[in-house]
Amino acid sequence: MPLIIAKTNRGRRDIMIILGPDNVERMQQKDPFELIVPLLPFDEPIGTIRISIATEDELKEFEQLGKQGKTDEAIDKATAGWKFRPELGDHDRGPEILFRQDKNNQQQ
Repeated sequence: MPLIIAKTNRGRRDIMIILGPDNVERMQQKDPFELIVPLLPFDEPIGTIRISIATEDELKEFEQLGKQGKTDEAIDKATAGWKFRPELGDHDRGPEILFRQDKNNQQQ
C-alpha cells in the first residue's frame, strides 16, 4: 500500500506519495497507480506532488515518523537521493503535456 504524506506550504497542500515494492511491481505490469484527488482529506488546493519508492522497511519507518509528527524528517529521508540532473531530463518547466483540450473540450 502506498504511503501519502502531506503538508501545508504557503496555502497549498504538498503531497509526497511513496510507493512500496507491491505498487512498483503492479506498475511494471502496466497497472497504474491511481490517486483520486476529490477523496483526499484536504481543504487546501494541491501544490506539488512528488512520487518516490521505498522498501517495506522504509515505508514502516516513514509511517512511524509521520505518526510522531515528524513529517519533514520522513520527506527528507524519502527524497535523500534527489539531485537536479538536466542531462537526464530534469527541467523547471513542469510536466510535458502530451495534448491539451481547448475550451470546447476538443483535443488539440
